[in-house]
Amino acid sequence: MMYWHDILIALTAFVSEFLGTISGFGSSTFFVPIGLLFEKYNFILALTALLHIFGNISKLFLFRNYFDRALFLKLVVPSVVLTGLGALLNKYVSFDILKVFLGFFLIILAIIFFFKLKATQIMFFKNARMTLGISGFITGLLGTGGALRGIALTSLQIEKNSFVILSASIDLGGDLLRASIYLYNNYFDWSHLFYIPTLMALAYSGSFLGKFVLTKIKQ
Repeated sequence: MMYWHDILIALTAFVSEFLGTISGFGSSTFFVPIGLLFEKYNFILALTALLHIFGNISKLFLFRNYFDRALFLKLVVPSVVLTGLGALLNKYVSFDILKVFLGFFLIILAIIFFFKLKATQIMFFKNARMTLGISGFITGLLGTGGALRGIALTSLQIEKNSFVILSASIDLGGDLLRASIYLYNNYFDWSHLFYIPTLMALAYSGSFLGKFVLTKIKQ
């Protein structure tokens, strides 16, 4: 049975997937902070990983004609490995500390983008693989790291549609790994099984709408 907070989480998932598609950040940058207003942290981590899996599979289908296999193989390994490491460590760090880390991380990224601190951005641009690895670790540990991945991929000057599918394909491997770890650690409340088909539908529809909007805006 769905309650009002379930409906609000579902709406958040749809909007997050839409914004994540057009920004290239991924849905977790939006979904995790808002989801924490309605549910406990571990459960939101599990929902985020599932939403990411469904969303990234949707993007692989919707943007399949823009996939760059060579670039994917070059960048995927550090992100996936360190995502798994972050997810493993999550169990051993207290919730209060993780909340502080999450807030600090999002505030720092907001400052970088708002004030256009080029010196800091250039530091990330120098090594896209390193930045993607750090992004993966933060994603596994905190549940969100897509903004940092976006910085790394932006440095490669990738066309917008290729950007979306490359980001999604890199993220998918780490999402499968961290979702398995979160489920093993009993982060998902199985009495809320209805979330799985709901997230599948919302992830696809949000990605579909995002793709439509991308056709209407410039690089």
